[in-house]
Amino acid sequence: MGNLARGLVELGHKVILIAPDESQDFKGGYVYRTGKAIMNLNQGLNWMELEKEMYGKYKHILEDVDITNSHDWFGMCYASKREDPALRMCHTHHGGMDMGWWGNPPFKLNIISISKWMEKVYESQGCPARYCYNGIDLDLYPYKENHGEGLMFLGRIDPIKAPDVAVGVAYATDRTINVVGGTSFVQDLNYVERVKQMCVDNSKFIGEVDHQVKIQYLQDARALLIPSRFGEPFGLVVIEALACGTPVIALNDGALGELITPEVGFVCNTVDEMKQAVLKLDTISPQDCRKRAEVFSKERMAENYIKRYKEILDGDEW
Repeated sequence: MGNLARGLVELGHKVILIAPDESQDFKGGYVYRTGKAIMNLNQGLNWMELEKEMYGKYKHILEDVDITNSHDWFGMCYASKREDPALRMCHTHHGGMDMGWWGNPPFKLNIISISKWMEKVYESQGCPARYCYNGIDLDLYPYKENHGEGLMFLGRIDPIKAPDVAVGVAYATDRTINVVGGTSFVQDLNYVERVKQMCVDNSKFIGEVDHQVKIQYLQDARALLIPSRFGEPFGLVVIEALACGTPVIALNDGALGELITPEVGFVCNTVDEMKQAVLKLDTISPQDCRKRAEVFSKERMAENYIKRYKEILDGDEW
């Protein structure tokens, strides 16, 4: 979480960011690199073993910090807490819980969810949690007042993200659409090809792009469509779009309803409702979209995490 690390440093804290080799340095903090990032899902990899390997590279650091906030999948840092219960730790989980290897640890896990919705999901699984919303560096998402008329999908080209539904909504409302998103971290390559074939006439399958190109598409889009159906833990693309002044039309999935207010978009129960929402976009102000995004700045995120850290350091664990 580079944005969190930067936000904490800006608030006067010392931060060690454990991250892949490709990670950028940041002023006032230190990046401890553990190897190359893995960006292809189709390699038959054992993710738990990979995280164990990374843990072996950084575990010696943990005893020298006031608190550890891990963002990995399996919470490997708790192996150190088993050996030294005095260590202060929390774990931010970004998806469905998959950490049964812990067993029943004799200490609090201090799980941090990235939304209220995920907090309830974890608690329903018997794991107490407290939420902290994700945040972005708003300076990297410039606001634009005037947008085009075409729509946009932004996300992984995967059935659970349902870009095919977004294309269908665009065609049903006589709009073009740009489909932008990753194709390497997916499992169903046949689905990727099917979405490509759906993009005809003036609609385009763009695929993976760098940050600046992504911004250009967000700034030009009349709205961002999010037809996810799998239980979105947060939905960072919502905040990225709103920061650029772009309204969001989404299915009522996971935490999306926490992010999208009536002033900045539409949370729909059906695909037909999404189609109707496209016809109502003139009621949304780009300025209101930007204002809503400011609630999810990296500075606000860092402030919220500091509250959680202080709770743990003061003994109020969960």
